[in-house]
Amino acid sequence: MKKFFGRALIGAGLLLALAGPGQAQSFASQFTTDQVRRVALAGPVAPFKSAEVVTLANGNKAVVLITPGGTVVSVFGSTCAPTGCKEARFLATVNPPAGKDRQQLVDRFNEQPRWAAAYVDGSKVTLVGSLLYEGGISDANLAQYLASMAHHAARLAAGEA
Repeated sequence: MKKFFGRALIGAGLLLALAGPGQAQSFASQFTTDQVRRVALAGPVAPFKSAEVVTLANGNKAVVLITPGGTVVSVFGSTCAPTGCKEARFLATVNPPAGKDRQQLVDRFNEQPRWAAAYVDGSKVTLVGSLLYEGGISDANLAQYLASMAHHAARLAAGEA
């Protein structure tokens, strides 16, 4: 039994020694504006030129992200308790080209399974999604979600589903 524990400790030590700093991964089990800001600007996929933390009317914090093309994606905590938020909500409102049937665009977009859904909001189209933090969200997963939101918002703004 002692040999097993000794070998397990040696194996864990080797694994940690072999993992370079580039492979280090941080995880968050609750929504934090710090993680969203950091990942949006420097993550593996960083499609944003700015990330600003703002305080909403209800006192909660949100991160407003802007792509180089001008698409705005807002990220804020949801399902919150005094200890923090277990979910992040993503929101992007875009204005498709004039003459584009917004309802048809939204219907085509929502036909495909995606991490977000679209709906018509007056003359604009709103893209919404949520990400549960329960179990932990890695920087890489958050970066992928942020990139997906930016990509789909840009496509909807261009009138493409």
